[in-house]
Amino acid sequence: LKMADKLSAPAPELFPIEKECFHSEFQKYFKDKRQNFFLTLTAFRALWDWLQLLNDIWMRESSNLEHLTEQTHLLPRLIFASVHARFLTAIELGYSCCIGDAYSVLRDGIESVAHAHRMFKDPAATAAWSAKHQGEEELRAHDKIFKWDKKEDLFPDDVPSLSKLQTYYGHFCELATHTSVTSIGKNFKDLSTPGTLRWGFAY
Repeated sequence: LKMADKLSAPAPELFPIEKECFHSEFQKYFKDKRQNFFLTLTAFRALWDWLQLLNDIWMRESSNLEHLTEQTHLLPRLIFASVHARFLTAIELGYSCCIGDAYSVLRDGIESVAHAHRMFKDPAATAAWSAKHQGEEELRAHDKIFKWDKKEDLFPDDVPSLSKLQTYYGHFCELATHTSVTSIGKNFKDLSTPGTLRWGFAY
């Protein structure tokens, strides 16, 4: 049996404006994605409730950062807010069964956390981060801090939480949506029939 046959979830109906604006193929894609969300929400409700609580905590922490004591903390605070946006997007994608896309967003979010932490601890890094696109010299200064040795500069062992995040960062880099065997293989479907070789990609 398919997952849809085992679970009781709302039908993925389209709103009138969606029916008006979507062509038939996009309607099918959108309904399938919405059905995935409803089914996953039903099947993994406990995880969803946990994620909602985590988001509540994140919002309270963000409210504590509304009044900063140092001007140099403005950009790290802004990046921290952008990480929260990525977190929400990843939840939506994951529950829509767009796992690779969710991994990509989480990978970017973890990297942003590391960038924000480095700039918070070292205000000079903020200047290098901000000037990245101003020239070759500025690009090298940026990459020296944020790219050349990520383990040492962004995920140091003396910050255990960041060091742990690097493990997940590595996993998400491998499994996210880019052109690799692992990434493409997650969505591979063998549609071959006797006498016909056919490969498909599951959206």
